[in-house]
Amino acid sequence: MAESLLITGPPGSGKSRAALDHFHSKSGSLLVTPTATMAEHIRHQLARALSPVRPSRIITLAAFLNRTGAPAAASKPALHLAIEEALDRLRPARFQAVAEYSGFRNALASLMEEVERDALAPDLARLYDEVEQGLARRGAALRNVRLRAAAQLARQLPGELPAQIVFDGFFSFSNAELNLIESLAARTGIVVTLPEGPGGNASDWPGAAAARSRLLRAGFREFRCASVFRTPELEAFCAPTLEQETEEIARRILEEAARGRPFHEMGIVLRTRDPYAPALKTTLARFGIPARLYFAESLSAHPAIAFLAGAVRALLDGWDHGELLRLVRMPVSGVGATPDGDRFDFDLRQLLPGRGLPLRGLVSREASENSAKSSTDALLGSLLDSFAAMNAWMRDRLEPAEWAARIRTLRALIPQPAIAGNISSQTLNAWTSSARALDALDEVLEETAALFGGTKAGLGGTQAGIGPAPVSLKSAGRITLTDFWRHFEAALELKEMRIPDHRREVVHVFDVFEARQWELPVVFVCGMNERHFPQYHREDPLLNDAARRRAGLKTSAELQREERSLFHLATTRATAKTMVSYARFDEKGDATLPSFFLAALPSSFPDDMPVSKRAALCEIRVRPRPARNVPGLIKGLINVMSVRSSRPIRDPELLERLATGHRTLSPSAIERFLQCPFQFFADRSLRLRPRPAAPRDRLDMLVQGSIIHAAIAALEEMPLLGAAVFDHEFAAEIAKLRIPAGYRAEAVRLEMLRNFTTFLADRSVSHGFKLGWSARVEEKFRIALTPELSVRGRIDRLEVGPNGEALVIDYKYSAAKTIRDRVKDQDKGEVVQAGLYLLAAVKEFGLTPAGMLYCGLKKEVEWGGWHVPLAGFEKIGECCTRDRLDELTEAAAATAVTVFESIASGEIGVRPADESKCAWCDYRDICRIDTQ
Repeated sequence: MAESLLITGPPGSGKSRAALDHFHSKSGSLLVTPTATMAEHIRHQLARALSPVRPSRIITLAAFLNRTGAPAAASKPALHLAIEEALDRLRPARFQAVAEYSGFRNALASLMEEVERDALAPDLARLYDEVEQGLARRGAALRNVRLRAAAQLARQLPGELPAQIVFDGFFSFSNAELNLIESLAARTGIVVTLPEGPGGNASDWPGAAAARSRLLRAGFREFRCASVFRTPELEAFCAPTLEQETEEIARRILEEAARGRPFHEMGIVLRTRDPYAPALKTTLARFGIPARLYFAESLSAHPAIAFLAGAVRALLDGWDHGELLRLVRMPVSGVGATPDGDRFDFDLRQLLPGRGLPLRGLVSREASENSAKSSTDALLGSLLDSFAAMNAWMRDRLEPAEWAARIRTLRALIPQPAIAGNISSQTLNAWTSSARALDALDEVLEETAALFGGTKAGLGGTQAGIGPAPVSLKSAGRITLTDFWRHFEAALELKEMRIPDHRREVVHVFDVFEARQWELPVVFVCGMNERHFPQYHREDPLLNDAARRRAGLKTSAELQREERSLFHLATTRATAKTMVSYARFDEKGDATLPSFFLAALPSSFPDDMPVSKRAALCEIRVRPRPARNVPGLIKGLINVMSVRSSRPIRDPELLERLATGHRTLSPSAIERFLQCPFQFFADRSLRLRPRPAAPRDRLDMLVQGSIIHAAIAALEEMPLLGAAVFDHEFAAEIAKLRIPAGYRAEAVRLEMLRNFTTFLADRSVSHGFKLGWSARVEEKFRIALTPELSVRGRIDRLEVGPNGEALVIDYKYSAAKTIRDRVKDQDKGEVVQAGLYLLAAVKEFGLTPAGMLYCGLKKEVEWGGWHVPLAGFEKIGECCTRDRLDELTEAAAATAVTVFESIASGEIGVRPADESKCAWCDYRDICRIDTQ
């Protein structure tokens, strides 16, 4: 037996450096790592240190098994299919309730790759045997089967093994892996590294402790790296939310870069990919920080694949228009994020819900009126035609290979990139990513067809001719698209894709397991919250702790102890500075608990100080500086739209257009300007339209108010129908707006009906309108205030007395407090409706004002306003003199004129009178009131 060495020590003690020294000490040595990204990192590290080696000398354990002649590795789709077949054939009673769930099959797949058969309960052992046989028929094998085969072949392989094999970066080894290492050690030199806790505490790494004991019994000599060479400066900070935590990390990265530190000398360590990796990817991009994330993504999550897969799913679902809109809005379609795509989106959203193709009548109505269509509009029409042509697929039955070929033709739905002029690196990366994703799609199609019994391509590793010929998944050769798609879609979910990224000047983002081979000057460790770091581990429901202990696998308790060691590993990756952080509140706004591991960090704080007090508070929101150069006119518009004290418009032509365009104003438009000049400018001058609401969201307060107004107006013509009037108007509006029936619509209807019947009761009992005056409803008016300005509107109800008196009533589907606030706002000059309606009674209808009343109809009937002394109205509103009513009309008219003059002078400032109303404004993302 050649001399074999075991190198142990805590994180940061130089184990990997010692292992590399041994690797270099013998020509032809082989270095084996757990992951492909780790192998790539070591190759690059050696190349930068001017010690390059052949890539074939630094490989993963899976690649090493392929070299030994072991059976090919089972791909994830092949393994899941074998599990599905085994469950269908054996039907174990214990798992019948969950056998159809993908999560259960994922758990079974992970267990079978990890555990050996002898450790399983009888029903699981039978499943294991069935899966193993199913894979063997396809020339593939489970990981433990491959390890056992490799261990046997290692003793029998003809020729020479490498002079030395180094295993570095592993936290522990399973029994099957240890068998392989011992078999190799009988023929060549082996070097193995294993971690231990600070101070040599092996119990912090339970799996490593068991492997260490076995290797020592096998005759390995141990070399301990006891000293930790890295003692970085430690900082801790917290931010209110996860998003702000990532923004603070970005700010600190830019600070380090401003001091001269390259991006490649900084890294971010995560406990797990989610939820931080997506947030960091977005935030770092916003701040212009180049970053590489060392995470594999599901192929199905790539935009190009999601678009093509979404098209097939939409076809199988009958072309639901909501799903169709989601596809068209994707930028990868060539139509998303374009004016034509937005117009199509607006038009079709108004017709939701619906399904079916073709839809050519909706394609860019504006473009069809012109002599020439835009290129995007033509692309949209072509895309919809291609979708409609897919309808014929539903009638076909084809061979699996034919379905694979047909689905491959969908690549043509993605427009070819137009290469012209300078191409940004971001655009080039997007094109490269899409091309690689489409190539991976072809591989999955080929593999799925093979699973149905065609060929063996893609089913496992690199070997050919191993085991008997594959068998058919189905006895019938021709299948429907639904049958093929079910397996293909599952394969897409399971297929992982890494986009090669060879950039050097990037910030590295990886999880704590990938971090074990890294050493960087500055490292951030984020997400230091209880239940995230540390994670809390439960007992495996398929293989309990007792069985895992017998099988030599980690128990839940051992995994829990390992969390502290992972934290120690993460905080020792830096040579100069480690910054740990956490978010104080979760996505629901609930307070979070800082990780108890933070208390173990060396600091100048007293030991009894709470952990939450040791982290610096970062409350100020960080935002990236604009990086784009914009033309002068656009820049000016951005300035006036983004600064609260913005200058008014001064261009004479624009001022003339503002004056002529607003010669007629409604009371609501005037009040909108009084609330915020910019809101008026966006809504009434620019006439920006918010995106139409989804069907279930259309029954908003504005629509509810319209229904109530229509019901009250109809009641005047058909008083005997009572509450039935409301039901008729509600049904008509629901049909008109295509609002689907459901719980929410019914709940809103019942609430509105209850409020309407309450109003009817109040109308007949409380005051009864016993004045005996005639009533007019929905009376329109238009009055001139100055030669340049007119006011138009519509009065809900106008009670006319025998002597020409006028009592104006305006119904509001609002709560009592809103009515009381509106009366108060009239006195503040923020509301003009009452005064202008009274003025209309005089100028338009030639009547004498007797009062103006608001009637709130939500939850309870609330009356508010002003009126001269009237019998029966003593408890309604404010009893006042005619002079008080004249004051209301004069003040409202003066305010209306002032507003018009401000509009005509170009006033568009972001100055909300009531900032609490900004939360409901459609244009808050344009004015960016939060930033200000």
